[in-house]
Amino acid sequence: MLEGKMKCDFNCLNCPFPDCVNDDDRSPEESKILKDISIADGYKSTKKKRENQKKYYQEHREKYLEYLKKYREKNREKLNKYRNEFYYAHHEYEVERQRRYDERKKGV
Repeated sequence: MLEGKMKCDFNCLNCPFPDCVNDDDRSPEESKILKDISIADGYKSTKKKRENQKKYYQEHREKYLEYLKKYREKNREKLNKYRNEFYYAHHEYEVERQRRYDERKKGV
């Protein structure tokens, strides 16, 4: 199948090969432990990774919200300036978009 073309990326915790192609001095017990750790991590799918990130956020939500509050207080002027610049840069476009939407709804 991939004979001669298999290259090890030395990421043993998430090894894509059923029988490792890395020629190191690991004992079979060490290889089994590393394989068990990678399975326990559960980072082989993005769904599982997303679930773990969500769980982490929920556990640390208070710290995160406190950090955001402090950041916003510290950088209030900078954030307001950015918000105003963005608003005025896109205001005419949004007004025109809303006008076209209203015209379509009147015609219905």
